[in-house]
Amino acid sequence: MATILHRIKAFLYENLLTTAVRTHVDASDIVINNPSELMVIIPDLESGLYKLEVTTQFSAGKTLLQEPRSVIFDKILTVS
Repeated sequence: MATILHRIKAFLYENLLTTAVRTHVDASDIVINNPSELMVIIPDLESGLYKLEVTTQFSAGKTLLQEPRSVIFDKILTVS
């Protein structure tokens, strides 16, 4: 079985359509980091609507990808 290597960065965007303020999520707050599962502890946030962006250089081999890949999730996180 191949070893899976992960390097993850996570950001939260507040009011993505208006201000696009980025909040960095500390790497220690990524508590589950598996190929098909990611669990992140969200920091204290102001009330608003947020989207999660994850950047990774995962690989199924012994080396990381040369270029990081990012995705912004479709689901909106509401903080009230």
